[in-house]
Amino acid sequence: MSSTQHDDFPADDEYRSLSVAAVLALVLGLLSPAVLVWQLLVVLPCLAVVLAVVALRGIARSGAAGRGLALIGMAVALLSLGAWGGYRTAYRQRVHAQAAPTADLMLELLSEGNTQDAFLLTLGDKERGVLAAHFAGDHSAEQTDDGQFHDGHSHDGPNSPEQQLEQFLDMAGVEALVASAPFEGWTIVSRGPVVPRPGGRLAIAQTYEVRPAAGPARRYSVGLEGPSNAAAPPVWRVIGVTQADASAL
Repeated sequence: MSSTQHDDFPADDEYRSLSVAAVLALVLGLLSPAVLVWQLLVVLPCLAVVLAVVALRGIARSGAAGRGLALIGMAVALLSLGAWGGYRTAYRQRVHAQAAPTADLMLELLSEGNTQDAFLLTLGDKERGVLAAHFAGDHSAEQTDDGQFHDGHSHDGPNSPEQQLEQFLDMAGVEALVASAPFEGWTIVSRGPVVPRPGGRLAIAQTYEVRPAAGPARRYSVGLEGPSNAAAPPVWRVIGVTQADASAL
Protein backbone atom coordinates (compact mmCIF):
# COMPACT_ATOMS: atom_id res chain seq x y z
CA MET A 1 0.00 0.00 0.00
CA SER A 2 1.61 3.16 -1.16
CA SER A 3 1.65 6.31 0.92
CA THR A 4 -0.02 9.45 -0.36
CA GLN A 5 2.19 12.50 -0.75
CA HIS A 6 1.05 15.92 0.46
CA ASP A 7 1.59 17.34 -3.01
CA ASP A 8 -0.97 14.89 -4.42
CA PHE A 9 -3.87 16.83 -2.79
CA PRO A 10 -5.49 19.53 -4.91
CA ALA A 11 -4.67 23.06 -3.81
CA ASP A 12 -8.31 23.71 -2.88
CA ASP A 13 -8.20 20.92 -0.29
CA GLU A 14 -5.26 22.40 1.57
CA TYR A 15 -5.90 23.94 4.96
CA ARG A 16 -6.21 27.70 4.89
CA SER A 17 -6.41 29.88 7.97
CA LEU A 18 -9.52 32.01 8.39
CA SER A 19 -8.99 35.76 8.19
CA VAL A 20 -9.78 37.37 11.54
CA ALA A 21 -10.41 40.71 9.82
CA ALA A 22 -13.01 39.04 7.59
CA VAL A 23 -14.82 37.60 10.61
CA LEU A 24 -14.83 40.98 12.36
CA ALA A 25 -16.05 42.67 9.17
CA LEU A 26 -18.94 40.21 9.00
CA VAL A 27 -19.90 40.72 12.66
CA LEU A 28 -19.78 44.51 12.46
CA GLY A 29 -21.57 44.45 9.12
CA LEU A 30 -24.44 42.43 10.59
CA LEU A 31 -24.65 44.92 13.46
CA SER A 32 -24.62 47.92 11.10
CA PRO A 33 -28.43 48.27 10.70
CA ALA A 34 -28.44 49.49 14.32
CA VAL A 35 -27.34 52.87 12.93
CA LEU A 36 -30.97 53.40 11.90
CA VAL A 37 -31.90 53.33 15.59
CA TRP A 38 -29.04 55.41 16.99
CA GLN A 39 -26.99 57.57 14.66
CA LEU A 40 -23.86 57.45 16.84
CA LEU A 41 -23.55 53.80 15.84
CA VAL A 42 -22.51 54.96 12.37
CA VAL A 43 -19.04 53.88 13.49
CA LEU A 44 -20.12 50.23 13.08
CA PRO A 45 -20.65 50.20 9.29
CA CYS A 46 -17.60 52.42 8.81
CA LEU A 47 -15.39 49.98 10.72
CA ALA A 48 -16.98 47.06 8.89
CA VAL A 49 -16.04 48.53 5.51
CA VAL A 50 -12.48 49.28 6.63
CA LEU A 51 -12.00 45.78 8.05
CA ALA A 52 -13.49 44.21 4.93
CA VAL A 53 -11.00 46.07 2.74
CA VAL A 54 -8.13 45.05 5.03
CA ALA A 55 -9.35 41.44 4.97
CA LEU A 56 -9.67 41.31 1.19
CA ARG A 57 -6.17 42.68 0.72
CA GLY A 58 -4.74 40.25 3.24
CA ILE A 59 -6.57 37.32 1.66
CA ALA A 60 -5.26 38.28 -1.77
CA ARG A 61 -1.69 38.17 -0.43
CA SER A 62 -1.85 35.14 1.85
CA GLY A 63 -4.59 33.04 0.31
CA ALA A 64 -6.41 32.83 3.66
CA ALA A 65 -10.09 31.91 3.80
CA GLY A 66 -12.89 34.38 4.51
CA ARG A 67 -13.29 36.36 1.31
CA GLY A 68 -17.02 35.67 1.22
CA LEU A 69 -17.43 36.73 4.85
CA ALA A 70 -15.66 40.03 4.17
CA LEU A 71 -17.82 40.71 1.12
CA ILE A 72 -21.04 39.99 3.03
CA GLY A 73 -19.98 42.26 5.88
CA MET A 74 -19.06 45.04 3.47
CA ALA A 75 -22.33 44.71 1.54
CA VAL A 76 -24.51 44.89 4.66
CA ALA A 77 -22.49 47.82 6.00
CA LEU A 78 -22.76 49.78 2.75
CA LEU A 79 -26.50 49.12 2.53
CA SER A 80 -26.90 50.31 6.13
CA LEU A 81 -24.91 53.47 5.43
CA GLY A 82 -27.02 54.15 2.34
CA ALA A 83 -30.27 53.66 4.25
CA TRP A 84 -29.03 55.86 7.09
CA GLY A 85 -27.93 58.59 4.70
CA GLY A 86 -31.28 58.49 2.91
CA TYR A 87 -33.15 58.71 6.20
CA ARG A 88 -31.05 61.65 7.40
CA THR A 89 -31.60 63.49 4.12
CA ALA A 90 -35.36 62.93 4.23
CA TYR A 91 -35.46 63.96 7.91
CA ARG A 92 -33.52 67.16 7.21
CA GLN A 93 -35.81 68.04 4.31
CA ARG A 94 -38.90 67.42 6.45
CA VAL A 95 -37.63 69.63 9.29
CA HIS A 96 -36.77 72.46 6.91
CA ALA A 97 -40.15 72.14 5.20
CA GLN A 98 -41.85 72.52 8.59
CA ALA A 99 -39.82 75.60 9.51
CA ALA A 100 -39.85 77.40 6.15
CA PRO A 101 -43.42 78.82 6.46
CA THR A 102 -42.40 80.69 9.63
CA ALA A 103 -39.43 82.33 7.89
CA ASP A 104 -41.57 83.09 4.84
CA LEU A 105 -44.24 84.68 7.02
CA MET A 106 -41.67 86.85 8.80
CA LEU A 107 -40.30 88.11 5.47
CA GLU A 108 -43.83 88.77 4.23
CA LEU A 109 -44.72 90.74 7.37
CA LEU A 110 -41.52 92.78 7.23
CA SER A 111 -42.15 93.49 3.55
CA GLU A 112 -45.57 94.87 4.52
CA GLY A 113 -44.06 96.92 7.35
CA ASN A 114 -45.86 94.84 9.98
CA THR A 115 -42.93 94.65 12.38
CA GLN A 116 -45.12 93.89 15.38
CA ASP A 117 -46.48 90.61 14.03
CA ALA A 118 -43.03 89.76 12.66
CA PHE A 119 -41.67 90.14 16.19
CA LEU A 120 -44.33 87.77 17.54
CA LEU A 121 -42.79 85.01 15.40
CA THR A 122 -39.73 85.10 17.66
CA LEU A 123 -41.84 83.90 20.61
CA GLY A 124 -43.16 80.53 21.70
CA ASP A 125 -46.75 79.55 21.03
CA LYS A 126 -48.18 80.49 24.45
CA GLU A 127 -46.17 83.69 24.80
CA ARG A 128 -47.07 84.67 21.23
CA GLY A 129 -50.78 84.63 22.01
CA VAL A 130 -50.39 86.67 25.20
CA LEU A 131 -48.30 89.40 23.60
CA ALA A 132 -50.53 89.49 20.53
CA ALA A 133 -53.45 90.27 22.85
CA HIS A 134 -51.35 92.92 24.60
CA PHE A 135 -50.47 94.69 21.35
CA ALA A 136 -54.13 94.49 20.30
CA GLY A 137 -55.09 96.35 23.48
CA ASP A 138 -56.62 93.34 25.23
CA HIS A 139 -55.01 93.34 28.68
CA SER A 140 -57.23 90.63 30.13
CA ALA A 141 -54.25 88.28 29.94
CA GLU A 142 -52.28 90.53 32.29
CA GLN A 143 -52.17 90.67 36.07
CA THR A 144 -52.61 94.38 36.61
CA ASP A 145 -51.92 94.21 40.33
CA ASP A 146 -48.26 93.18 40.02
CA GLY A 147 -47.44 94.18 36.45
CA GLN A 148 -47.01 90.63 35.20
CA PHE A 149 -48.55 88.62 32.41
CA HIS A 150 -49.93 85.24 33.39
CA ASP A 151 -46.88 83.72 31.70
CA GLY A 152 -44.57 85.76 33.94
CA HIS A 153 -43.54 88.54 31.52
CA SER A 154 -43.62 92.09 32.79
CA HIS A 155 -45.29 94.78 30.71
CA ASP A 156 -43.08 97.42 32.33
CA GLY A 157 -39.32 97.86 32.37
CA PRO A 158 -36.59 96.28 30.24
CA ASN A 159 -38.58 93.10 29.52
CA SER A 160 -41.77 94.81 28.44
CA PRO A 161 -43.30 93.79 25.09
CA GLU A 162 -42.43 97.18 23.68
CA GLN A 163 -38.81 96.79 24.77
CA GLN A 164 -38.64 93.29 23.31
CA LEU A 165 -40.05 94.61 20.03
CA GLU A 166 -37.41 97.34 20.01
CA GLN A 167 -34.66 94.79 20.60
CA PHE A 168 -35.99 92.73 17.69
CA LEU A 169 -35.92 95.75 15.39
CA ASP A 170 -32.37 96.56 16.52
CA MET A 171 -31.08 93.24 15.18
CA ALA A 172 -28.78 94.06 12.27
CA GLY A 173 -30.49 91.68 9.87
CA VAL A 174 -33.99 92.83 10.76
CA GLU A 175 -32.96 96.48 10.57
CA ALA A 176 -31.56 95.93 7.07
CA LEU A 177 -34.70 94.10 5.96
CA VAL A 178 -36.99 96.82 7.30
CA ALA A 179 -34.90 99.50 5.57
CA SER A 180 -35.12 97.71 2.20
CA ALA A 181 -38.84 96.83 2.34
CA PRO A 182 -41.05 96.22 0.43
CA PHE A 183 -39.75 93.12 -1.33
CA GLU A 184 -40.50 91.84 -4.80
CA GLY A 185 -39.85 88.34 -3.54
CA TRP A 186 -37.38 85.99 -1.89
CA THR A 187 -35.90 82.59 -2.59
CA ILE A 188 -34.33 80.10 -0.24
CA VAL A 189 -30.79 79.35 -1.44
CA SER A 190 -29.38 77.04 1.24
CA ARG A 191 -30.42 74.99 4.25
CA GLY A 192 -28.16 74.36 7.22
CA PRO A 193 -27.84 71.21 9.32
CA VAL A 194 -30.39 70.19 11.94
CA VAL A 195 -28.86 70.89 15.36
CA PRO A 196 -30.36 69.28 18.51
CA ARG A 197 -30.92 71.65 21.41
CA PRO A 198 -31.81 71.09 25.08
CA GLY A 199 -35.40 70.31 25.95
CA GLY A 200 -36.12 68.24 22.86
CA ARG A 201 -35.75 71.21 20.52
CA LEU A 202 -34.13 71.59 17.11
CA ALA A 203 -32.37 74.56 15.54
CA ILE A 204 -31.77 75.20 11.86
CA ALA A 205 -30.66 78.05 9.62
CA GLN A 206 -32.04 78.90 6.21
CA THR A 207 -30.43 81.41 3.86
CA TYR A 208 -32.69 83.55 1.68
CA GLU A 209 -31.99 85.80 -1.26
CA VAL A 210 -34.30 88.78 -0.74
CA ARG A 211 -35.12 91.01 -3.71
CA PRO A 212 -36.28 94.49 -2.65
CA ALA A 213 -38.56 96.49 -4.90
CA ALA A 214 -35.77 99.07 -5.07
CA GLY A 215 -32.12 98.25 -4.64
CA PRO A 216 -29.92 95.19 -5.00
CA ALA A 217 -30.78 91.70 -3.81
CA ARG A 218 -29.10 90.55 -0.62
CA ARG A 219 -28.85 87.34 1.34
CA TYR A 220 -30.05 86.84 4.89
CA SER A 221 -29.67 83.89 7.23
CA VAL A 222 -32.75 83.15 9.32
CA GLY A 223 -32.28 80.98 12.41
CA LEU A 224 -35.29 79.00 13.58
CA GLU A 225 -36.08 76.78 16.55
CA GLY A 226 -38.81 74.17 16.84
CA PRO A 227 -39.80 70.89 18.46
CA SER A 228 -38.11 67.62 17.61
CA ASN A 229 -41.37 65.71 18.10
CA ALA A 230 -43.66 66.27 15.13
CA ALA A 231 -46.59 64.34 16.63
CA ALA A 232 -48.47 67.63 17.00
CA PRO A 233 -48.42 70.54 14.51
CA PRO A 234 -44.98 72.05 15.19
CA VAL A 235 -44.67 75.71 16.13
CA TRP A 236 -41.39 77.21 14.97
CA ARG A 237 -39.97 80.53 16.09
CA VAL A 238 -37.35 82.85 14.63
CA ILE A 239 -34.25 83.01 16.84
CA GLY A 240 -32.03 85.22 14.70
CA VAL A 241 -31.72 87.16 11.46
CA THR A 242 -28.32 88.09 10.06
CA GLN A 243 -27.20 89.55 6.77
CA ALA A 244 -25.35 86.63 5.20
CA ASP A 245 -23.88 88.59 2.30
CA ALA A 246 -23.23 92.28 2.79
CA SER A 247 -22.40 92.82 -0.87
CA ALA A 248 -24.94 93.14 -3.63
CA LEU A 249 -25.59 89.99 -5.61
